Amino acid sequence: MTLTELLVTLAIIGMLAALMLPGLRAARMTALQIQCMNNLKQIGMALLNYANENEESLPCIYDAKTWPQTLFDEGYLGGNKNVLVCPSWAPKQWINYSSTYGLRMFNREASGSITGYNYHFRLTNLEDSVKNLPSLQTTPAEFFFLVDSLGSLNAQRYYVCDELHYGGTNPGVHLRHSGKANAFFADGHVEGREASYFHDNQNFILYR
Repeated sequence: MTLTELLVTLAIIGMLAALMLPGLRAARMTALQIQCMNNLKQIGMALLNYANENEESLPCIYDAKTWPQTLFDEGYLGGNKNVLVCPSWAPKQWINYSSTYGLRMFNREASGSITGYNYHFRLTNLEDSVKNLPSLQTTPAEFFFLVDSLGSLNAQRYYVCDELHYGGTNPGVHLRHSGKANAFFADGHVEGREASYFHDNQNFILYR
């Protein structure tokens, strides 16, 4: 092979690589999103199993320990803690029980104040303090429990808040998958939803 032929061959290889890279990058992003959805499905079913065995109550978001630690300590999730973390965003693998998917902060008016952080919420009697929202009982396919989240240090966080009760600096929903956030819904399905859903559904804090 002459030098000219070698240069032409290298140029063709370079052009082919340039054409292939976007497709490979898109395929990788899709694979990570699918892994994220599988993680949410496994955790979401663990939450429902926990509720089924604990008088229809979800674990506290935090009460001496976070909800994911409760699930692990009581055997509702297997030994692979990486399932708690979306692989598309920091930290991408398990480092602690605080950097994980966000459990929805349920708001209840009690004694004149908004509560939700260290309370067990019963699925059979769950009411938001904000009305006209998707109902757990009547439209479970529109009622999400768990979602891609973002909090302090630009990392995943174990709960998400709405702007009405908690303000815009708290952990919120992260639209990290091509403008969507993956979420686990009360009927057991996982789906990516756009900003409009989370904004209309109690005006959750959003990060893009």
